Amino acid sequence: MTQQRESIFISYARKDGAHLAQRLQRDLSEVGFDAWLDTQHIAGGATWTTEIERALDTSHVVLALMTPGSYLSEICRAEQLRPLRKGKRVIPLLAQSGSDIPLHLETKNYRDFTGAQPYAAQFKLLLEDLRLGRNAVALRPEFRITYVTAPPPAMQLRGAA
Repeated sequence: MTQQRESIFISYARKDGAHLAQRLQRDLSEVGFDAWLDTQHIAGGATWTTEIERALDTSHVVLALMTPGSYLSEICRAEQLRPLRKGKRVIPLLAQSGSDIPLHLETKNYRDFTGAQPYAAQFKLLLEDLRLGRNAVALRPEFRITYVTAPPPAMQLRGAA
């Protein structure tokens, strides 16, 4: 029987995290993980939001690369929050020195891939995290429900009068 490889989603901002994301994808794949990267898995003409949601939902772990671009990106924040809401493991990786960290990841342990420590040493620690299931962010159950706070569409308002 063939053993299924653990699936890892790599969340990053293209403008400042692509190089590290590609390196991690390559290195994780070489050691037996199924590392998902948007540029390699979304075909032309596909609805990229649907493909990203599917990949997040089927991944075992999400690596959240923290860069100035990811901090400002609503898509990156969504890629961090969706798996947390669904009880998945999210491991923050500091990819650039001085990057701001989103509030939902602020108090969590992260791996430092800024170059302060050699890449090989940080990658080894990350592999231990992945294999042992430690240092993953957990979102408390009461925060897993998303409330709709927007007013009803205008069409519904007219019908109520």
